Amino acid sequence: MVYQAEQVMGPGRKAYHRPCLACMTCKKRLDAYTLLEHNEQPYCKPCHSREHGTVDLRSQNLPTVARSPSVSPTSPVVPAKTGDTTADSPPRPVRMTTTGGSPIKFQVPATPRCAGCDKPVYFAEMVRALNRPYHRGCLRCKGPCQSTLNPARISDHDGEPMCTRCHRAQTGGGYAM
Repeated sequence: MVYQAEQVMGPGRKAYHRPCLACMTCKKRLDAYTLLEHNEQPYCKPCHSREHGTVDLRSQNLPTVARSPSVSPTSPVVPAKTGDTTADSPPRPVRMTTTGGSPIKFQVPATPRCAGCDKPVYFAEMVRALNRPYHRGCLRCKGPCQSTLNPARISDHDGEPMCTRCHRAQTGGGYAM
């Protein structure tokens, strides 16, 4: 009999004592996170995959190619040379060059710099304002309030971000006649 306080639900929705719920193969104690079941029997993950896991048969179904031992598929074919070279000297490798003679270099795009602090700003922490990258905390009003700005609600004051209140105060905000 298993009391409610000491039971744990096992395979096949059967109640087990906590110490009795163990892997069928290695007898390791199991809990709700490490339990896998097969035919209502408890297993740990390594034993379950070893005994009941799938086998990768992708490479076993490929046709095999009969190879003769005299011809190697990787041996290079070297044409017979004419001239006064000795038969004992090995063939010289052919130099392969690209146009210009220099190796091809791949350039990794540089990490953009924050317009507020000039430190690298990575994609996950970047906000764009006035077509420039900023850290979220560096996008601040350049007016007297120095408040943090929302990139969707900024005003452009000579290329510098400003809140609408400071921008109105700087530009006069009055009515033109």
